[in-house]
Amino acid sequence: MVICSIAEAIAGSRHAFFSFRTGHTSAATYLGAGMSVLYIFAGTLVLTAKKSAAAMALCILAAVILGHVAMVITELYPADSVPQLFAITLATSVACAFFVLIAMKWDSFV
Repeated sequence: MVICSIAEAIAGSRHAFFSFRTGHTSAATYLGAGMSVLYIFAGTLVLTAKKSAAAMALCILAAVILGHVAMVITELYPADSVPQLFAITLATSVACAFFVLIAMKWDSFV
């Protein structure tokens, strides 16, 4: 989860990461970086293996997922090509998968 957030931070700061592009505005940079920091924080919380931290991580992941959707709607993530749409869908799906994984492993948290 932390590795995925680092990749997202690179994409946000460079405006391009493999085939994934962000808008060339400061808002896209700051929002992308902010979501990356949240993603890193959620991953760190999960590593503590506490239920309260996992609950916070779930809330943060929900915010990251909604942030991805909001950035597409506001065109901060341009959705003008198939590879771009694939990259956006993949990034959001990974965040959703982490959300589901944490929820499914809920009983393993102390």
